[in-house]
Amino acid sequence: HTEMMRAEAAATVAAAKMAGAQEEKEDSIEGIQKIIDEGAKLPRGADGKIDAKAKIAWLRRGVAAWRERLATLPDPDPPALRAELDALEQAIDAGNLDAVSAHTRGLFEQWASYGSARATAMILKATAPFCLRLRDDTLVSLEATQQTMRRLEGNSSFRKWESELDRLRMKTQSTPDAVVKMPINCLDLMGELFESAYKVSNDVTSAMWNAATLPESTKHDLAAELGGSLTPDVLQSLISDTRPLHIEVTTAPEERYVGRQIEFRIGNIEPIWGLGVNVRIDFGDGHDKTQTAEDLRKNNAVTHAYAEPKSYTLAVVAAETLEADAMRPSRKTLGEGQLQNLVVQPSPVSVASRLADIFFNLRFALALLVAGLFHFWRYRSTKDVFGARSFDYAQAFALGFAVSLAVNDLPQKLVEFIK
Repeated sequence: HTEMMRAEAAATVAAAKMAGAQEEKEDSIEGIQKIIDEGAKLPRGADGKIDAKAKIAWLRRGVAAWRERLATLPDPDPPALRAELDALEQAIDAGNLDAVSAHTRGLFEQWASYGSARATAMILKATAPFCLRLRDDTLVSLEATQQTMRRLEGNSSFRKWESELDRLRMKTQSTPDAVVKMPINCLDLMGELFESAYKVSNDVTSAMWNAATLPESTKHDLAAELGGSLTPDVLQSLISDTRPLHIEVTTAPEERYVGRQIEFRIGNIEPIWGLGVNVRIDFGDGHDKTQTAEDLRKNNAVTHAYAEPKSYTLAVVAAETLEADAMRPSRKTLGEGQLQNLVVQPSPVSVASRLADIFFNLRFALALLVAGLFHFWRYRSTKDVFGARSFDYAQAFALGFAVSLAVNDLPQKLVEFIK
């Protein structure tokens, strides 16, 4: 069932990506962009200034291109876009430069809203049904786990499981219960809840088999018969004399950074292990820590701070005696486990500094672009035809182009435009 869900999830994600790509292709304004780019090639008079009539004709070609684009959209002539375009054309006819600038900006803003709404609708059409199924399956899994837990009330993890089940149940029940109500991020939301419910179910089922007083031969027979439907941890607990230990990171992902004390918990410790059993955790960076099973049960957590931002693999082993500075038991291994791909991020101070530099440079580049376009039209073209103001229609379209950059892949288009 789990493998089938994963395959279906992968297919749903692929369908969502295809829907997004389809929207981008169907709603392209490439033709309008080409007309805007023609502004730099307008004919000039003997004095080197752009011909006023050619400039006005260029502006009107931009309006005509917008009208053609709106008429050929999958949902033709969206009212909000058409209203802004009508107002822009009226402003050009009236010579109202302030209105030209405002409606050019409004046109691109409405275009961004239209594209966002279309993409959302198309993506949700591909993802919402699967999200609803994930919601229903999560609730069923939580109820099944609750029933299994009734046999494990004496387990040391019982209260933790119960609290997590209550949290997941409340969060899942608060999500939309119909396809038409699903949010655009429903795959992330429902996928996270489903995986969390699966993890609790896995822990509870493993504990149930560990607590079962069955002969080893019976456990092996069960493993052989049910192996295809059991999770790896449950299967391991049936067929191995070594108890599978779990390393759980309790520090939130966004707080796992260099210099921060990250908290870990060791799960599935055998209840009968006491002061005579040592548990050693290797943090994957050349450091480890050893405690008795009794101390771990009392303190319930181990902390460690990393010095470098990277991905780490942690290991834990339990035995009566452990060799010095090694993960090898002197005698029989009682338990072991591993945690892969613990990602430790750089310190937020250094990240914030880099992001501030990037953001500043991006804003500066955009400011230079718009300022350069305005300067070009003010000082290198003919005087205004429709009034004494220094801003003309070309400047308004330059502003519109800058707005379009801001809503359509700004960094890449800035690079292309500056080149």
